[in-house]
Amino acid sequence: HLFTLLSGSRPNALSKARWADLDVRRRALRIPEPKGGPDRAFAIPLSRPMLASLIRARKAGRKVAPRQSATFVFPSPDSASGHIAEWKEDRTELAKWGKQLRQSYVIAAEVLDVSERTLKRLLNHKTQDVTMGYGDRDRMWPRLLAEQERISAHIMAQAAGRFGGVRA
Repeated sequence: HLFTLLSGSRPNALSKARWADLDVRRRALRIPEPKGGPDRAFAIPLSRPMLASLIRARKAGRKVAPRQSATFVFPSPDSASGHIAEWKEDRTELAKWGKQLRQSYVIAAEVLDVSERTLKRLLNHKTQDVTMGYGDRDRMWPRLLAEQERISAHIMAQAAGRFGGVRA
């Protein structure tokens, strides 16, 4: 859930994430089949808190689903696919998830005045405007990474203030 919040990504796409799609050097997690299919494939820029979250996911995955964790970032020993397929939470304990975490990410970006163009690229949204379509993702990568870092820092600071001592 923390990684969903920090990335603003759709839970379904994240659930299928594979370790082979992680590029630590570039600080990117490739999502090969997001909503819209393979033609909409993209890479999520990874902030430091997101990398820390992935490290914890790997450790937890190895304990919970050792075989599946060799392939999937979010493994499940109980699903036929080998990765998390559905989320079942006690809503009194975890009130927000999925789309609500994505919306919270957008709100955090808006609070920080992240440009619409940058936010659309971070969320892998289509641009409906010709001007917005200019500039390729690779050339924008340093900016995407910097803004992702800023959004993560804001979210972690808010969480720490609210819950005290939240770690990435």
